[in-house]
Amino acid sequence: MQILFNEAVQQNHPDSVSENKAIILSLFLHTANHRNFGALQLPNIIAMPAQPLRFSLEGRTDLANHLLATATITLFANSAIADTIGLYKELLDQQQAGGFDVRDLIADHAGSALASRLTGDKQQARYYQQRLATMKSETELFPKTRALAANLELQLLNNVDTDQTPLIQSINSTIADHLNASPIYSDAEKAQP
Repeated sequence: MQILFNEAVQQNHPDSVSENKAIILSLFLHTANHRNFGALQLPNIIAMPAQPLRFSLEGRTDLANHLLATATITLFANSAIADTIGLYKELLDQQQAGGFDVRDLIADHAGSALASRLTGDKQQARYYQQRLATMKSETELFPKTRALAANLELQLLNNVDTDQTPLIQSINSTIADHLNASPIYSDAEKAQP
């Protein structure tokens, strides 16, 4: 990711918003499991790598996939819709799979926040290109989530028999605060004129 944004900074393309959209979409297409998108017949449209590129956050490829998938949805819809889709997926997982994974939800929120910042306006897009090109660590993009997720998942478990709508709203707010404390997401005011 950092290499692509560094290349974008070097090229200094006049349409940084479109350039950032292309980077997000390219990262998603090259890291996602192609078998999950068989109906789209992507290899007939664009050259796809034989194997997906490995991209992980906190050592988990699924977190990177959540971030990039939600960032991509944000490109075509908006962050509210992308975040809602992520929440819906976790609610389904709560009923069917391994349970509600707050770390997945944090990655979804990070993806929508990142895409929104990268595609806001030309000045903001250029600022975030430069910011991502010079990242020193993964935690600038994705703040550590283990402790926060464990706490929030415990709250969910303790309130399983109640209306979880207020709790989900509180969790979303807590996640937003957690992301806004991270260097990249807290820099929004620096990107403005």
